[in-house]
This record gives sequence, C-alpha cells and structure tokens, in this order.
Amino acid sequence: MIYPPYCLCIYCIIFCIFLLYIFGKKYKKSQKKLKLNVKFVKDGKITKFVGKMIKKINNTIMQKFIIKISSK
Repeated sequence: MIYPPYCLCIYCIIFCIFLLYIFGKKYKKSQKKLKLNVKFVKDGKITKFVGKMIKKINNTIMQKFIIKISSK
C-alpha cells in the first residue's frame, strides 16, 4: 500500500511527538535525582569527604602533568 506524502508527514510528526514525550519524562526523572543528590550532599561530613577526594584527584593530575613536562 502506497501512502500519500501528507500521510507520511503526519506519521513522522506523531513519532517525533512520541519521542519528545519519552525523553521529557527521562529528563524530569534525572532532574529529580539531581535535586535529591544536592540535598544529600548538604550534610557537612559528606561535603568534607567529597572535598578531600577532589583535592586528591587534582593533586594526582598536577603531579602527572609536572612529570610529563619535566620528562620532555
């Protein structure tokens, strides 16, 4: 069965709306998760732990960078 062009266009539009609806739901769920994580991190002990981990990561990155420069 051959569909006229306007029928295909309507199907494409319906399909796009369906995809936007699905991805919109996933986006809202991810936003809720982010808000929960932010509230969870407000505890002082957790922020100190995260801060220490970030400092360690930055120090290791800087050490690797310095080693690469000195080896050249």
